[in-house]
Amino acid sequence: FVKRNFTVLYKQTILGPAWIILNPLITTVIFNVVFGGMANMPTDGVPGFLFCMAGNTVWTFFANCVNNTANTFVTNSQIFGKVYFLPNKAGTHHCDGIQAVMYLIFWVYFFATGSGVTFTLWVLAVPFVVLEVMLLGLGVGIIVSSLTTKYRDLAIAVGFGVQLWMYASPVVYPLSMLDNSPRL
Repeated sequence: FVKRNFTVLYKQTILGPAWIILNPLITTVIFNVVFGGMANMPTDGVPGFLFCMAGNTVWTFFANCVNNTANTFVTNSQIFGKVYFLPNKAGTHHCDGIQAVMYLIFWVYFFATGSGVTFTLWVLAVPFVVLEVMLLGLGVGIIVSSLTTKYRDLAIAVGFGVQLWMYASPVVYPLSMLDNSPRL
């Protein structure tokens, strides 16, 4: 399934798989300009580019889990009667792993240049956070997918809704903007 999805996604494109790298970089630069430059959103001492890329990486992973799972029941309806089935797209999107590696490379760069990035023990929680984000995305996606079997318009609305949801979540602003938030 992963190979088929990869082939279909980049078939007849000029840049092909280069979009895997370009998409998160362009999005991060735009977030950095809009939220860091125009809105003067604080980053709590973290370089703006790295702050925006961290939020973008986590949110893209979550959004892909929700969006890819949201159509699972409708797309694979022909195999439900033949095999036991669990939505298989929640953690298999190829861009997510590459984007996480890109973030890690930028984090190491900013750490090596002394740009205010430090290593703390919170990094040990990363696998648990990734698992939590994946399970949340899978859960929301399965709920939407079950509703999509009856209301097909929901499949179209969920992409738009996930985009709007990002601006309501603390992905684009730091914890210091919240009252009584714990400092990590």
